[in-house]
Parts: sequence; structure tokens; C-alpha cells
Amino acid sequence: MAAWLAGSSSKLARSAARRLAGHLRRRGPDPWLLSSSTVPARGQLAGDLRGFCSVRRFAADSTAATAAEESENEFAGGDLQQRHKYNASEGEIFIILGKLISTQLPQAVGAAYSLKMDKKDACAITYFGDGGTSEGDFHAALNFAAVTEAPMIFFCRNNGWAISTPTTEQFRSDGIVTRGQAYGIRSIRVDGNDTLAVYSAVHTAREMAIAEGRPILIEAMTYRVGHHSTSDDSTKYRPADEIEHWRTARDPVSRYRKWVQGNGWWCDAEETELRNSVRQEILHAIQVAERIPKQGPTELFTDVYDQVPSNLREQQRSLLDTIKKHPSDYPTILYSLDLLVRPTLRKPPGSLSSRATSEAPRPKP
Repeated sequence: MAAWLAGSSSKLARSAARRLAGHLRRRGPDPWLLSSSTVPARGQLAGDLRGFCSVRRFAADSTAATAAEESENEFAGGDLQQRHKYNASEGEIFIILGKLISTQLPQAVGAAYSLKMDKKDACAITYFGDGGTSEGDFHAALNFAAVTEAPMIFFCRNNGWAISTPTTEQFRSDGIVTRGQAYGIRSIRVDGNDTLAVYSAVHTAREMAIAEGRPILIEAMTYRVGHHSTSDDSTKYRPADEIEHWRTARDPVSRYRKWVQGNGWWCDAEETELRNSVRQEILHAIQVAERIPKQGPTELFTDVYDQVPSNLREQQRSLLDTIKKHPSDYPTILYSLDLLVRPTLRKPPGSLSSRATSEAPRPKP
């Protein structure tokens, strides 16, 4: 049932996200995600982008509010530092992340190591794509986990494409499993389009990671049917008939659905009822999120430095002057009026923001 719960909710969520914010595009629930995220979890979940929260049934209001980047989102804390982050729930111990590729991997290992130090009967799991394995954080994380023998599961979704770059142009090795083995990590490759195979692999990996105190790497082989993002047209770099073949003849959701229905565990009436229920839940959450006032424009300048440098103060004045001169182009009605004249935020001593230098930031190369 998780497959159709995520299927009915993720489509609506993506539609809402396009209205509220810029999110990645996805054609529907991925079986590798559905089956791995339904494994009973205790510990840290350093998630990948998209979909996990639909399966674990995180509140729709938190999902929509985070997508809308609203100032009253209790999960984001009303902080624009969360603008590139998605969903979070302290009760489920799901750690949100940004769009920067693979940055969550070393953090996940740190979480797993802390579980080991606290002697917790739990492990951490993190998700990433084949493109993420070309980042330095991937290698640092694997070595970190291997050396500390952290109870960690690395779940790699190898769908053959890192946006428009095929795996053949990313690496010469035999996929991702050989990289885990090179770091001394027990690794396994599974059919990412086989829901039961993925569930079995993750379930076994979790038991092994906790009982033996070791990291595990899982490579799920699949195919990205949809475009990478709303700005991507994948037909420019791969044949349309190839995409259509995977979408129809090898659709893993249809494959799993037939198996479930064949066992008498699901029917069309139950699916219709669930889809309608989830649709109403998400539509209500979207309406609530859209009514919340947006963050004020001054937050763009006061959220990093303890003392705002002169160049940012000048940019802030310029922005506010532009808004006043062209009110029709900048609907300030969406902003809380008090935020337009909000004084510089003071960060507590020792916070990340207060440690940032008060001098003007160096320009990017």
C-alpha cells in the first residue's frame, strides 16, 4: 500500500512544489525508495531528495509549508537557511538536507558513529544517486565509516544518469559496489526495480550493520524515466523510445501492483479510496501553506553575518528602493510589513552565523 500512497501523494506534492517553489521533477514513486523506506527504522535517516516523507507518512502540512518556504513553518523554524531543504520530523529522526550533492553522506556517518558511541541498537541510512559518487564527500564518507566501523547503510540509486551525464562517462569501474569494496565496506548490488529484493537487502543490511557494527553499501540498479528537473529535457540526450520502453514494458510499480493484487492484498476500490483521501489531505495542506505570509526581503541580508557588512547593507537599501519604485513588479503584500524594517538579527555566541567574519565576504571565483 505504501507504493500507491506515495504515488498518489507525490504527484500532487510535485504539482504543488512547482507552484510554491522550485523542486526536482519525478515521474512517480521509485520502488527502491518505497521498499527501503518501509523497513522498520530506529536511528538516523539522512534522506535523499523527494518521496521518502510520503512513504513514512510525515505530515502533509510540514511538507507543503517547507516547499513553500513559509515563515511560519514550524519544521523549518521560519529560517531562510532552510530554503534548500525539504521535510523533517524530529519524531521520526529524519534529517533534512540541501540540494548540494552528497553533502549528507559524511553527516550521516557522523550520526551513525554517535549511535555506536551511545551503544544504541540502531543504525543510520542515507540515500544518494550515481552522480553523487563522483563527489569527494562520497569517498570521505565511505572511508570515515569503514575506519570507525559505524553502523551505516549507504543506499545508492544507480539510474544511469547524472542529469545528462551517463555512467559510462562518470567512471570506468564496475558500478558502485566495487568502490565500497575498495574501502573495505561490504557491498551488494540489487535490482532496484524489484521492490521485494530491495526490501530484503535493506532489511538484512540493517540487521548486519547493528549486530556486527559495520557499514554496508547497497547499489540499486534502476532507470530514470522522467526528466531530471523541470528545466531538463532528457530527450535531448537519450532516445525517446528508450524512455518509453522503461516506462511501459519495465514499469516496476505496475509490476509490484500486479503481484500485490494477485495475492489478494489490494484492489481498485481500496486504491481509489486511498487516493481520494490523500489528495484531500495534500490539497488542504497546500491551501494552508499558501496563506502564510512569505519571509521578508531583508532576511536575505541579515541571516548570515552577526554584523552585516557594508556591501550587503548597500544591496539591501538598493533592493528596498527598487521595491518602493516598482510596487507592481514586487508584490510586497506577500511579505510581513514589519520585516521590511526589521533590525539586524543578532545570532547567539558560538552559532555558525556569529562565527562568520564581519568583513565583506570574498567574491566567488
